[in-house]
Amino acid sequence: MNVTYDQRLQDYMRAKGYCAVVFQEVSAIGCCADSSELYSRFAKASEADKLRAQGTWRIVEAPVGELFLARGLEVDDEVSLCLKSFLGLKDISYKGIAAWKL
Repeated sequence: MNVTYDQRLQDYMRAKGYCAVVFQEVSAIGCCADSSELYSRFAKASEADKLRAQGTWRIVEAPVGELFLARGLEVDDEVSLCLKSFLGLKDISYKGIAAWKL
């Protein structure tokens, strides 16, 4: 698997002290239909150590630190991540990772 980060994401992670990006599935269960979404977040070294100790994550080396993928996610051979900003809030945009595929 080839993982790429854009330069803005790399600079942001180094500046803020993040050493990992975590992807997991979040399922909302309602009265009408169940749905699943992909949730991504940054992690510092202390949280990354805790996640690594759990032993339930797929861990992939990335340009900055590691990429933690929950089991069951659909992952392509090429994964790319970039940093987006909306009104000062930072978000991770990604391609190549999905909660599920048809």
